[in-house]
Amino acid sequence: MIPLSRNDFFGPQAIAIMGGLTVATVLTVFFLPALYAAWFRVERADAKTPSLTGIG
Repeated sequence: MIPLSRNDFFGPQAIAIMGGLTVATVLTVFFLPALYAAWFRVERADAKTPSLTGIG
């Protein structure tokens, strides 16, 4: 998309796509896991608590 952003015809579309991909990535990586943890009240696992899988 970066090479297309210099083009007069495809430039605005390329910038809009890059912005959308950036926002979607930030939401997926940071916002959705935090929303899931808050919604389902996920708690942090302590190092003292044995894991349920038996690994580690």
